[in-house]
Amino acid sequence: MPEYAKTLLKKIRETPGMYIGKKSLDRLAASLSGYACCMREKMGVQDPPLPGFQAYIEAQYDQHSHSWWDIISFCSTYEEEAFDTFYRLLDLFYPGWDR
Repeated sequence: MPEYAKTLLKKIRETPGMYIGKKSLDRLAASLSGYACCMREKMGVQDPPLPGFQAYIEAQYDQHSHSWWDIISFCSTYEEEAFDTFYRLLDLFYPGWDR
């Protein structure tokens, strides 16, 4: 996972209200996508924010036709649960990423 993604995701996890308004996976995904776009256009960084994570989520949920955030959101009862599930799965896929 690129350093820019780690930094942003750590900040959002610690204080989601400050960065995205509330615990929302849709808002987190939009922020991450926007930040990645900015890094590509302004800094020339070509690394995707979460390499391999899409395939991991597809395999976890046996779902192959939607984005990782849509899959997690669809399989969650409410918005905060989807947000928390994302971080739980991120911790499993990238052990120690937030150190």
